[in-house]
Amino acid sequence: MSSPATTADPASPPASALAWLKGLQHRDRATRLWLGLASAAAVLGAGLAIAQAWLLSGLLAGVALAPAAGLPAIALSVLAAVLVLRGLLAWVRHRAGAEAGRRVREQVRRDALDGFAALARSERPGAAAASARLMEQVEALDDYHAHYLSQLALVLAMPPMIAAAVLPYSWIAALGLLATAPVIPMFMVLIGRSVEAASQRQFDQLARMGGQFLDLLKGLPTLKLLGRGPEQAEVVAASADGYRRSTLAVLRIAFLSSAVLELFASVAIALTAVYLGLSLLGRIDAGFWGGGIGLREALFVLLLAPEFYQPLRQLGAHYHARGQALGAAPDLIALMPRSVAAAVPQPADPRSPGASPAQTRIGDAPVGAFEPVPAGPVGLVFQNVGLRHADGRLALDGVDLRIEPGERVAIVGESGVGKTSLLDVALGLAAPTAGRVLANGVDLARADVSAWRARLAWVGQRPDWFAGSLRENIRLACPGAGDAAVERAALRAGVAGFAEGLPSGLDTPLGEDGAGLSGGQLQRVAFARAWLRDAPLWLLDEPTAHLDQATAAGLLQTLSGLSQGRTLLFVTHRQPDARLFDRVVTLAGGRVVSSAALAAPDDEELPEPCGAVQPAPGLAATPTAPHGALAATEAAGRSRGGPGPVPLVALAWCRRGPFALSLLLGLITVFAGTGLLALSGWFISAAAVAGLGVASAAAFEIFRPGAVIRLFAMLRTAGRYGERLISHDATLRLLADLRVWAFRRMEPLAPGRLAGARSGDLLQRLVGDVDALDGLFLRTAAPAIQAWVLTALVTVGLALAFGATAALATAATLVLAIVVLPALLVRQGDRLGRASNARQALLRQALVENLRGVTTLQVYGGWSDARATLLAHARRWQQLQARLDDVEGWSQAASLVLGGVAALVLLVIAAPQAGAGDVAGPWLVGGVLMVLGLSEVHAPLSGGFLYAGQQRAAAQRLAEVAAMRPAVRFPERGCERPQSADLSVRGLGFTYVPGRPVLSGLDLDLPAGSHLALMGPSGCGKSTLVALLARCMDPDTGRIELGGRPLAAYSERRLRQLVTLVPQHAHVFDASLADNLRFAAPQANERVLWRALEVAQLADWVRAQPQGIETRAGTFGSALSGGQARRLGVARALLREAPIVMLDEPGEGLDPATEARLIAALRGELAGRTLLVVTHRPAVAVAMGGVLRLA
Repeated sequence: MSSPATTADPASPPASALAWLKGLQHRDRATRLWLGLASAAAVLGAGLAIAQAWLLSGLLAGVALAPAAGLPAIALSVLAAVLVLRGLLAWVRHRAGAEAGRRVREQVRRDALDGFAALARSERPGAAAASARLMEQVEALDDYHAHYLSQLALVLAMPPMIAAAVLPYSWIAALGLLATAPVIPMFMVLIGRSVEAASQRQFDQLARMGGQFLDLLKGLPTLKLLGRGPEQAEVVAASADGYRRSTLAVLRIAFLSSAVLELFASVAIALTAVYLGLSLLGRIDAGFWGGGIGLREALFVLLLAPEFYQPLRQLGAHYHARGQALGAAPDLIALMPRSVAAAVPQPADPRSPGASPAQTRIGDAPVGAFEPVPAGPVGLVFQNVGLRHADGRLALDGVDLRIEPGERVAIVGESGVGKTSLLDVALGLAAPTAGRVLANGVDLARADVSAWRARLAWVGQRPDWFAGSLRENIRLACPGAGDAAVERAALRAGVAGFAEGLPSGLDTPLGEDGAGLSGGQLQRVAFARAWLRDAPLWLLDEPTAHLDQATAAGLLQTLSGLSQGRTLLFVTHRQPDARLFDRVVTLAGGRVVSSAALAAPDDEELPEPCGAVQPAPGLAATPTAPHGALAATEAAGRSRGGPGPVPLVALAWCRRGPFALSLLLGLITVFAGTGLLALSGWFISAAAVAGLGVASAAAFEIFRPGAVIRLFAMLRTAGRYGERLISHDATLRLLADLRVWAFRRMEPLAPGRLAGARSGDLLQRLVGDVDALDGLFLRTAAPAIQAWVLTALVTVGLALAFGATAALATAATLVLAIVVLPALLVRQGDRLGRASNARQALLRQALVENLRGVTTLQVYGGWSDARATLLAHARRWQQLQARLDDVEGWSQAASLVLGGVAALVLLVIAAPQAGAGDVAGPWLVGGVLMVLGLSEVHAPLSGGFLYAGQQRAAAQRLAEVAAMRPAVRFPERGCERPQSADLSVRGLGFTYVPGRPVLSGLDLDLPAGSHLALMGPSGCGKSTLVALLARCMDPDTGRIELGGRPLAAYSERRLRQLVTLVPQHAHVFDASLADNLRFAAPQANERVLWRALEVAQLADWVRAQPQGIETRAGTFGSALSGGQARRLGVARALLREAPIVMLDEPGEGLDPATEARLIAALRGELAGRTLLVVTHRPAVAVAMGGVLRLA
């Protein structure tokens, strides 16, 4: 059976979204009370508006018909009290609605965080998309609850109240109002579906834009090394323009609905004025209960006509808030925990797979349904376990495996056969799509996943690092551990050795993704983190990757002792050592193909003596310090004098035409709106005066005033629609230009200056800070110019009509509303706005970082603390927003009261002039109504000036990026391509931290066509050396020459054509494999792409995928194993066809056979070109034919 909502509204959204939104109001009793208070205040305000119209009409009628009688003091006093009460109720309504919206957003954000954490790792949205849902889409619920619902209550109450008030004086007027009222909701219903669909597309585009920007920022160093950095400004421009178009599609529909409402209101005022004027002249005698209508009653009806449509107009303005909320709902419902989502009816045709209730959720069983895993050593049984990812890829296919308690098992197999997926299932990060996993006889599907994870230690392929020090990142595994325990774990893992060389030892802060430490050093930190936890089960996924042989052997020896009596699953591509493992299990094609005990030690992987592989002839190296250091801080990259200005004026000047046109249309609109009410009041009053005599009534001119009234009505409608559409389009284009400008300032900073920068903070600058500037013209500049110009014109008109005294007194009151009040708001809002902007940036940064690292946080039990921190940031941000809302509510109330007071001031001062006959009464009526109409023009000023502080803070954060200097400056026009690709290094020195050189006095010659391996202990400067050779940064001392010319003499474009570097962690973009490859060679055809994949030993795996080369790599390459991601980076580098290719540990994550094939294929493909491979594997060094060893 259809719900009442769907029966009444054929354009209603899917029942799930609407039911969910309605359910949010009833989950919390306090929310219901706040919403009820907001609705009650709105309805009481409506009653006071009717009372105000009755009192004012009496005063105006007296001035027009009997000016000598003066103004009754009691009526004036009561009217002033009504104005104050209306202002107070307006504040109460604003405050109550804001509090209801805050409570709803807080609850939804909490539920969405819990739901995100419960999703399987492979099914979670990317961190940028998730942060957009948790920020922008949750915030989209605010206006719906804070304003739309109370406005809906007002719409249901106020029009009938006004019709009832008008009915005793003119049944035609009342009938006309009631007849037109239903047309407006019907029109809104007709456009409702368009608004909701457009809002959904807008949020989808926002999520895509955020994800694309984060992907771009994370991958900017890779793009720079491929010579494709500057071109990405076009990608930013296209994405920003797509968001502009989707946003404008929503606004166009919203503005159309507002225009229709404006039209009804304007035409109603015009027709009512003409009808009442003709009635007062005696030319129409219909629609009255008898005896015609008096001037007071006519003015009362005229004043109530706009009030009748005002709630409907405001509902139209807020109706897009309903569409925004409904557009945000599906994505938010998809994140809800099952206990919340189960109460929501599911749509028959889900909008996306993400909205499907079939999503895999981990640890979401009903309370009381958990079965505890028995204590003691852990045994695992995999029974016919299958795992298929959401995109159709098969990861595990019927795995049967038993791990005895205390058994230490090595898991081996080629890259991509399901080794990591097997650990994911054991960790509870992925739910099997077939079979089950038993832990000490208990099905993990029935176990409390948090309690289960508390009993294990884990090192993943790609460890996550968080804002904080080395010590804090290690302590994550055991938050209650003391400093001594952390230092003991650091000593066992070999962290203490290199930490002594860091500025603050273990208290040295880490950059994002561990920036400042080498891959091997970070791997040791991950080991220390795991060893800090005294767990009976250890799951280690290639933990010795990026480690030299000696360091790896030392860590494995420590592991051998510490793992006694514990269950150990150890994924590796190195030959398992029988001294550490009891058994080796081989996977292939997602199945177990062999399981055998290890009988004897295999010494193949023991560290070789230094010098076993001889350096190539003509190449020498000076020993370097074996420790790294953190990258230079952001402050080091800023130019002197602080941040420069954001070129808003210059960018806006480029679009001065649309901005000027929108300002002109806005001025015409506000002039027509104010003039419509004033001219209508004059017309009725003049008609009433003329109607006192037969001759004057017959001679009264009705056609020209009537025509002008109708003209004002049309101008008000058309001008408002055009002004809104043009101004918003120009502003959105300006924001798109600003995003491109900001990216072009960030792009030269990579890779050196952005090393360690928080991508969440950069994303906030590109998205949140730029969006915060949208109100600079729309909410601040344009309304202020319109208000000031119109107020000045009205003041001049009042001076001409009623004299300087009346004009100045009225202007003094108006100045309080348009100058003094905005100045106070700027002062009050500056502090709150800056604090809100900073808290929003902190929240975005924390969301991106913690949502990316949620797996690590869950495994080590840190998610609850991270969740609490995220909610605390969100709560503080909402508190600051609430304070801003509170100030805005008071300012709106003050503006409403000041507008009414200004009208009373003019009435009181000019009434004696009318009594003396110096001023015609109808002119005074028109003047008072014109001043009263200014309130609508002044109302937007409060919000615009209040949020100016946020706008300035956002602009300053953008300026901080613009003020940073690149670590490397390239000449605009460098030297030509050299005749040879010989590399020469002399006296090379480089230091991250003063006094602790990483490289010192290094000399080497690398002739063109050389194939060499670069070896040395972890942290000795290998990655630093290749980064210097690629000019990611400049050396402190010495020089590097390419083809006999200094490296600094080449332009960036030329150098990237000559030198290609694949770093340890080359970024994989959230795009297809083909698109990932084409980042290096946009014009490459498919044959060339497949050739690069063949050389990189990745072609067979790609062919086996359902979508082949169009298979998506996933967020940060989540659909690929570590080895596959590295080989994709190698294939991408081959497409550059550079004469010098440098690869930093390309064989990590590969089994020995695949690695050997890769090196052989690379040497064959790059014959005649220079190939430098950073490695820790002696077999690779032998295969390369020569070695440069750093010590």
